[in-house]
Amino acid sequence: MTKLFAGTSHTKFIAAASAFIWTIAIATSAHGVQLQAARVTQVVKDVKVVLEKAAPRPVALSDLIRHGTPVSTGTQSRSELTFNDLTITRLGANTTFSFKPGTREMNLIDGAILFQVPKGSGGATIRTAGVTAAITGTTGIGEFHPATARNPHLFSKWLCLEGTFRLYLPNGESVELGPGQMVTTDGTSFSTVLDFDIARLVSTSLFFTGFDRPLPSLDLIVLEEQKQLASMRFAPTTPKPYSRDFRQVAGRELSCDWVECILQAAIAANPAAAGEIRDAALSAAPMLRDCIEAATNEPCSFQNAFFQVSTTSPTNPQDVVPPPVSPEQPPTTSSR
Repeated sequence: MTKLFAGTSHTKFIAAASAFIWTIAIATSAHGVQLQAARVTQVVKDVKVVLEKAAPRPVALSDLIRHGTPVSTGTQSRSELTFNDLTITRLGANTTFSFKPGTREMNLIDGAILFQVPKGSGGATIRTAGVTAAITGTTGIGEFHPATARNPHLFSKWLCLEGTFRLYLPNGESVELGPGQMVTTDGTSFSTVLDFDIARLVSTSLFFTGFDRPLPSLDLIVLEEQKQLASMRFAPTTPKPYSRDFRQVAGRELSCDWVECILQAAIAANPAAAGEIRDAALSAAPMLRDCIEAATNEPCSFQNAFFQVSTTSPTNPQDVVPPPVSPEQPPTTSSR
């Protein structure tokens, strides 16, 4: 990680000016086609456009999204947008996304997206309320959740599948991610850059398994998978107790009711660890924080739907490695 604006006032000015010029150069590259409109190339369940002076309108396949109108997905819903330069954006559940016409700037307002910007297209900028991503011919995943009254700090997570991109915070701090790398931020600093298993993400994430057609950059992603395996760079680690719950079961997204059941079952098994369990759930699946925080002590009706005696040892939960709950979230693994 680097500080862009450290040093004397003169060096601060030079660094700031260089960063500004570099960003403009990406957005206005002579080889870049400005984003004018996006075609809806897949719709799953509840997908709508958010209109400024009217009620949200359902989106249909092949609809053309113009004028930067935000697109929003509901629970267990997703969509794919293909821009005029063949840039692809896939929206996960509970996501709101828009773009600025006549530029190469996108806005992730809330939720999670997969972005695939073709090489040689002029790059793109993805903005959130707390972090900005400078993309140059890359496939990656970005997640952002703004601060709320209950959660005073924003949360953002970024993963690189192929190519590279750089993230910037308002204070000038930046970090570059390469294939198989991920980082989180609260808007004030970045976490340590971690490695994740590309092959596992591709085989389990609904960003890949939940869409009809493969990404144009899939061959490049597979190549990075092979490099990762060949270098033995990715070494799975044993998870801490309660650190990998609330992800995904049998390829399905979890409802709030099921999340509450999982929380209640875990707390019932170890009441003394209730705070730790709840904090771990919020850390592992921040996109489900409203469900987690709304969990009560009322008995759930699923009769331990996710826990089988033959596979779960309540005295040694770290031996249980369930697949991820949130399809857009790969497991946190090893630190570089």
